[in-house]
Amino acid sequence: MAPLTVADLTVLPWTREARDYVAGRGYTLQDFASPKLAPILQRAAQKVREASDFNK
Repeated sequence: MAPLTVADLTVLPWTREARDYVAGRGYTLQDFASPKLAPILQRAAQKVREASDFNK
């Protein structure tokens, strides 16, 4: 299997590769709890829901 690209990771945020990519840049889970990031996290959650609904 070919390695995932950054573009792949943006649509597959729940994968180990995406987690490792984010962690490798020095971010922690607490960084994503910032109220400034709420709109981004809401959109990410929506993308996961849409992907889940698409596969039903």
